[in-house]
Parts: sequence; structure tokens; C-alpha cells
Amino acid sequence: MQTELRIGEASLPDPDWQQVQYALHKIDGVKLDTVSLEIAGKGSLVIGGGDNGRYMVVYFPELHPDLPSMTLTDLSLFGPDIILTIQTPAPFAPKYAVKLPLVLRVVEHFYHTGQVPKDVRWELDTTKEEAINANRGEREGQQFDVYRLTHLLGRSSFAEVYLGQHAQLTTPIAIKVLDFHLIDEEVKAFEQEEQIITMLVHPHIMPVLDFGVQDGIPFVVMDFASIGSLRLRHPKGVAVPLPTVIRYVNGVADALQYAHDQGLIHRNVKPENMLLGKDYKVQLSDFEVPIVAHRKSFLLSTQEMANTIPYMAPEQIQGKPLPASDQYALGVVVYEWLCGVFPFQGSPPEIIQQHLFMPPPSLRVNVSSIASTVEEVVLRALAKEPRQRFMHIRDFALALEQAHQATQ
Repeated sequence: MQTELRIGEASLPDPDWQQVQYALHKIDGVKLDTVSLEIAGKGSLVIGGGDNGRYMVVYFPELHPDLPSMTLTDLSLFGPDIILTIQTPAPFAPKYAVKLPLVLRVVEHFYHTGQVPKDVRWELDTTKEEAINANRGEREGQQFDVYRLTHLLGRSSFAEVYLGQHAQLTTPIAIKVLDFHLIDEEVKAFEQEEQIITMLVHPHIMPVLDFGVQDGIPFVVMDFASIGSLRLRHPKGVAVPLPTVIRYVNGVADALQYAHDQGLIHRNVKPENMLLGKDYKVQLSDFEVPIVAHRKSFLLSTQEMANTIPYMAPEQIQGKPLPASDQYALGVVVYEWLCGVFPFQGSPPEIIQQHLFMPPPSLRVNVSSIASTVEEVVLRALAKEPRQRFMHIRDFALALEQAHQATQ
């Protein structure tokens, strides 16, 4: 036996990753039983916690015998730092962890390697209060129509996303509360535009379940993607294998093609807005309706500009987004995934100038093993002129897959 999963009194020898993940999902949001994962020759990982699932504790008894506790801060995520405490059993006291997606990431890395992830920043110690408050939103406990906001999932300078619950249902949902007030004419425009988004029914689009405006504050209700985003799964600076990239791109491009056929443009294609459901199916989220895109342009923080501008097509920077702008953004995502870096780098003003006037650097300069046919496809999607890109975004996905198959 190489590995063993223990949940309370039960034991499962040699579990696959899906069985481990299922066990973690099952205990998330409830008073936790202790879960331990032991890997022969590599040590063990133990998960516990409480407070109705608000936090989890993960500790590695063998890996860090000399450290009383450590706090893991994931720098790749949008919004506030998400804190996870890694600690040894000795002072098993008020040092706690939050956020299931980050717990999944740490456990998955340990499951496959027997090591703690290295692409994170380590600090010493935190308190229960600090860990919980790091993810507490001002609106927790508030009611928006028939939806109660239970706790904060993430925030930006223009919105907060909460885990929530319908007054009469138990299914967890995600509720995005926008951080601005709409006047009467804007309320009507928001409702008309969001109504169109709710009509998007596609397996690779995160469905909008409901929307509304309460006291001038707009909110949107969506399914809850428990595993998190592709940014969480593939942090910045980490290359992704081409077959995996193709699988993601096929789903996202299919979703975008469907939206384009309905006359809609996403406007904000990036890994943070590509979510994974429990079945690991990629779903595109955060279609920006025009009224929100307009208001958001005045609210973006410097950090969010740094996270958004690398994906913006030249014509979108100039205020004239097209369906081809989504193809350009997806081309940037593919470029980043294949070699671990953006095609254009620097400060936001410098990146804007490069988008407008500079050709993207060769992919093969960064990763020589990338086939020239694959590079050709990606660079075509990154053409400055929209007419020089693929006619449809689905054509881009198909060309990328065919270029890869030609090398096999």
C-alpha cells in the first residue's frame, strides 16, 4: 500500500485523487471530521477544523517538526489574500485555515508529490480571528431579495462575491454584489442586459440563475464552482501541457462561439473567469454587460488593471470591443499557459503600448519544444488587426488542436 485515506474511523487504501477530493468536498461547510492522507515514505497530511466549515486546518506532522505553525498566502488569487495555516500538532491551537479551493490545491500537490507547494509565500503564525476576518465581507449575513449572504469568497474594487443560500433551498450558490449604485435609467438597462445573459444556456457557460437591484445595488446569482478557477489550478508562471490547454480551449471557445452567435461579447476572458465545477468541466463566467463594463472602467484598481490589461485586444483598449477581441484574449491565455509568461510585460501603460504597436515575442524563444505550427496558430490569434485573426473563435480552437495532432 502506497497511500491511505482516513476519515474518522473509516479507512480507504490507495485512493485515487478523485476519491480524496470527494472526501474533502463532503466535509467542506460542515463541522469537520479529521481527514488524514498518508503516503508511504513521504509523510502524512492531516485536515481538521470547525466553525461550521468556515475554516480548515492542514498540518504536516513529519514535514515540519520544528515549526509551530505557518501561514500560506496564495498570491495568485484576485482580491484579498487567502490565508491557510499549515501547522504541526503540538500547539494545535488558534491557527486556522480558510477556503476549500486552496486546501484542495495544497492536498492535491501533496498527494502527487509528497511535498508542500513551493509557489506560495510562507509566513509564521496567525490567529483564528485574523484568518477568519481575512475572508469576512461587510455584507455577511445580509439578505438580498430571497438570498442570504453567508461568507465572502472574493472581492475586487467593484464587486464582492459571496457564498450564499436561497431562503428555502439548501444548494450553495455564488452571489456577486456590485459595489456601486445604479440610478433609475441604469437599473432598467442592467435588468434588460442581464436578462439576455440568463438566456445563455451552454455546458461551458456558468449559468446566471437570477439577478436584481436592491436599494440601487445590483447583484447577480450564479452556480457555485467549488473547485475554483483555472488561475487557482494553474498559477502565474507555471506552464500547462499542450493537451490540457487544448481541452480547456475547446470548452471555452465553444462557449464564446455560442455567445458570439447570440450577439454577445465577453470582454473579460482570462483564467480567473474560467471556473471548474465538481466534475472538472470548465465553465466561463463573468460576461460583462455594457452598463457594468462602463461603470467598472472607472473603478478598476491598479492591481486589477495589472490582471486585466495583459489580455485586452488593441481594439478593446481603444473602446471598440468586437467578438474577435475575445479570441485575442484567449490567444493571450494560451500563450501564457504554454510558456508561463505573458506575451507583453511591464507596467499597465507599457503593456498597452505593446498591445497596440509591438508584435508578440516568439513562443519558441521561451519554450523551444513548441512546434512552429502551434506557434503560428497562437500568433495569428494575437494579430493586431481583428480581420487577420481567425474568422471565428471556434476556428482558432480547431486549428490549435489540428496543429498539435500534426506533431504526433
